[in-house]
Amino acid sequence: MRNDMMKVIAEPARSGSSYRIAKGAKVRLQREGIDAVTHEGMGQRWNFDERRPSRDHLNALRRYLRKQVGRRWDSVYSDICHNAPTGSYLGEHVRELVADEVHDRVTLCGDELYGRRGWKVYTGDLFVCPETNILKVHNADQAAGARRRYRHRPELEMLAVDETHKYVNIDGLWYFVTLSAIPGAEVSERPFDVVLKEAVFAVGEKDRLYHNRITRIWNGRLYASTKRQANTREVSRIKAALAEGKQVLEPAGNQDSSSKRYVRRTRARRC
Repeated sequence: MRNDMMKVIAEPARSGSSYRIAKGAKVRLQREGIDAVTHEGMGQRWNFDERRPSRDHLNALRRYLRKQVGRRWDSVYSDICHNAPTGSYLGEHVRELVADEVHDRVTLCGDELYGRRGWKVYTGDLFVCPETNILKVHNADQAAGARRRYRHRPELEMLAVDETHKYVNIDGLWYFVTLSAIPGAEVSERPFDVVLKEAVFAVGEKDRLYHNRITRIWNGRLYASTKRQANTREVSRIKAALAEGKQVLEPAGNQDSSSKRYVRRTRARRC
């Protein structure tokens, strides 16, 4: 542990130089005949409410504790106490922060672990093994996998047919979505995205795509113009593609059968 780690983790409260003397006091001293004071700061007057409070930089402490996983807790805590003595306020404060981050004196109650303060040890928390006295991460494999899945999880589950047609899962139902290009500023009426339920703003050539949620999801200057619910045959093809790990479906000739249905309805009415 660094020698100045105590000051890095726990920053004490402090006030600026403007609080040492009220504004205008030096002018009054000069008027009384004291020539030693020749300058007056531009700071504000006395204001104790804006005093800078103490702050804790927990990320530095957490990074240090994560790097000590696998070592004996006696050695780790000894290094912490060496740089955070008990005779100072910051030292006691750092020890309290360490006690909040690490569960020691762990007891087993059924299938769950509880620390000295009675707090439950959740997945990803640091705890001291009661048998080996080694600092460990509770269910480290599950915690790492959960973080990776959350980090790379898209906002919408979809399968692409081509650049302008995709199957999108909306509230457990699959829809065949048609994408259209976002018009420019010359269009007076803004189009509406039928999937995201948002109005589409005009996007210029110099606009950054990641600032716009619609263009970020559809991966380009596109928006969902129309959608229809997928039929049973299409859903079976989607499930087969997901089981094989595919991200793109091969375009078929009968993907959009709305025109065929319309022709059949008109012929039935004429008859």
